[in-house]
This record gives sequence, C-alpha cells and structure tokens, in this order.
Amino acid sequence: MTNKNDEILQIARERLDESATADYENRIEAEDDLRFLTGDQWPEEEKRARTAEGKPCLVINGLSQFVRDLQSGL
Repeated sequence: MTNKNDEILQIARERLDESATADYENRIEAEDDLRFLTGDQWPEEEKRARTAEGKPCLVINGLSQFVRDLQSGL
C-alpha cells in the first residue's frame, strides 16, 4: 500500500511543479499589478532620482474604480 501512496504523491508533486512553472509569469505580473494598484507605481531607481532632485512622484490611481466594479459584479 505504501508503494501506491508514494506513486500518487510523486505524481502530485510533478503536477504541482508543472503547474507552478506554467503559471510563474502570471503570478509575477499579478504581484506587479497589485503593487501598482496599492500606489507603488514608480520604479525604485526613478523614484530615488526624482526625490534627490526634489521632484514629486505623483500617483494617480484610476484603477480602483474598475476593481470595485469587478468586486460588485458590475
């Protein structure tokens, strides 16, 4: 019985690995989108350069209205 369980676990691990690999780019882009949505819209290097020059880093979040629409089911 242990042999069968080991085989099932091995298949499950392989499928999990395939799934994570196939979806990797989507997850990275989703994290970037969430950061953008929360107001982190400037690349760090550019933000530092603007701050050093005394320039503002304006954030205009026009996405929140669309997120609310999606959450409410349109």
